[in-house]
Amino acid sequence: MRNNPTDEEKKVWYGILRKIPVRSRRQVVIGDYIVDFLCTGKRVIIEIDGIQHYSEEGKQKDGVRDDFLRGLGYTVLRIANVTVNDWPQMAYRDICALVYPEGLD
Repeated sequence: MRNNPTDEEKKVWYGILRKIPVRSRRQVVIGDYIVDFLCTGKRVIIEIDGIQHYSEEGKQKDGVRDDFLRGLGYTVLRIANVTVNDWPQMAYRDICALVYPEGLD
């Protein structure tokens, strides 16, 4: 996936994460999982969710995954594809609120 990200992942990587002053990595392996983005110093994981994440099976798998990651001390932020596409400013705001709770100057 690192070499073939979704359109929404590209938008978050180039349109948001590359523009804010925080070290971020794409497609990071943590345990048995590969997370979309990791803001390393802040211990924030950002997952960009397509429609498969909203089925009952998808929600259950995501719940187990998120519990595991939170147990390791990470904060998990899930952003829907529709948010990235239709309301990118909301995705930016949500990411910044976690990464910079004190605000960006």
